[in-house]
Amino acid sequence: MHNADNSAQIEELWERFLAGGLNEDEASKLYVWLDENPIQLHAYRKDARLSLALSNLLAPKSSAARLIESVQVRLQGKSAGHDSTRFKQRVMESLPVRRNVSRRAGIRPKAVRPNYVLHAAMLGIALLGGVLFLISSQSSQKIAEPSKTTPLKESVLPAAATLTTQSGTVLVDGLAVTKVSELHSGNRIEVSAEGRARLTLRDGSNLDLKDNTALTLLESEHGARLRLERGPVAVNAAHQSAGEHLTLETLHANVIVVGTRYAVEAYSHQTRVNVYDGKVMVSSTSAQGPAQALNPSEELIADARGLGPVRSDKQRRLVNLADGSVEENGDPVDFKIQAAETFAGIPLARFRYDFPRHNANNFGGIVWPVKLSPDEQNYEVWIRPRRVKPIDKTFPIAKVVMLAQLGNTEYLLGYAEVRPADKDWILLRGQIADAPVRWQMPGTPRIPLTPQAIEHIAIRTEIGEMEFDQTPIIIWAAR
Repeated sequence: MHNADNSAQIEELWERFLAGGLNEDEASKLYVWLDENPIQLHAYRKDARLSLALSNLLAPKSSAARLIESVQVRLQGKSAGHDSTRFKQRVMESLPVRRNVSRRAGIRPKAVRPNYVLHAAMLGIALLGGVLFLISSQSSQKIAEPSKTTPLKESVLPAAATLTTQSGTVLVDGLAVTKVSELHSGNRIEVSAEGRARLTLRDGSNLDLKDNTALTLLESEHGARLRLERGPVAVNAAHQSAGEHLTLETLHANVIVVGTRYAVEAYSHQTRVNVYDGKVMVSSTSAQGPAQALNPSEELIADARGLGPVRSDKQRRLVNLADGSVEENGDPVDFKIQAAETFAGIPLARFRYDFPRHNANNFGGIVWPVKLSPDEQNYEVWIRPRRVKPIDKTFPIAKVVMLAQLGNTEYLLGYAEVRPADKDWILLRGQIADAPVRWQMPGTPRIPLTPQAIEHIAIRTEIGEMEFDQTPIIIWAAR
């Protein structure tokens, strides 16, 4: 809750906002406060609609301007007998949380106590209509036919986007919606694992949401702006007008576009951006440095360290999941290809390892035979934990490791730490450079690590039971 002084300051900024008298810093402060207080934002929208309705009824000229001023004075008088902060607070508390979802969403609103500000507004508009009627009846000019006027729409402020639910569970501000819903800035959308939805922005851009995606519509003066909290989004951006752009923000990067098709996947540890057509600019939110341009068939991964290198689809190839087999010296592993699921168009498999009751080695893995060229020195696997049970409860971490096997020598290419609470996609990276020796058969010479010398690459679980989805091993060649 804000204190009384801050509330009074916000009210003053709001009044000046309606009058068009805010500078850029003041407007930014007001937008931040409204974004953090959705209930007040909803109530203030009604105030803005009334102000716009009054300004649309009459142009601010001569007697008409004086008439509008008179009506506004009467409206202010309705709350003159109340302490401003307490009066507005009481009105705010009478509103249900997050009522700015459209009625078309199929939501039945809760009962609301009388809104005194809105009643005063309706009285003022009625008074204004009566005065206009008197003015027109006294006019000396005769009109042959009555002029046709377009009635005011139910919502003066246009919707920022339209959400179409296609399947599964879709929530707007925590409430389930069906069919079509009109959304405004501040609305938060969540799509379940099996859910599918399409978000159409005011400029005609389409965003396809699925697989536990969550995003929020944000205020913006120069095009649409959205915050992607988690999950994948496929964007088909309409061409933007001059000075406007579509901005998609994540924890690790901001993606700015003027018209293209691209995909963004935001996860706890990484954000992946992949461009299909057109061009986007990507900047890091966690490290300094210039923005990076991405062209068709290019991608990059951003994390807490900043932006990764730009890579082309032509540099990438996948190891066949079906060629994998259980490691001979490890415990049994259940490994099944998931035909119905993909990750960014890449096939998936389900990896499950449980401790055996007897003679446990405390690890289990799958190995794939590989033949690598000298420039194929970097490797990746995306994993999504479903169940993690570390061996030591006092050290609640398990590991997924990537190993290069060269006959009698084994190197650690990379690893990812996984915790019981992790449910998001995690990127396991491996590389030739600086890879340490993990195991060497006693009495045998060490084999130097080169791409050509690698016979198998293994994905192995250590210090814990685990079940996760995984992509094939992705092999990247240098440019």
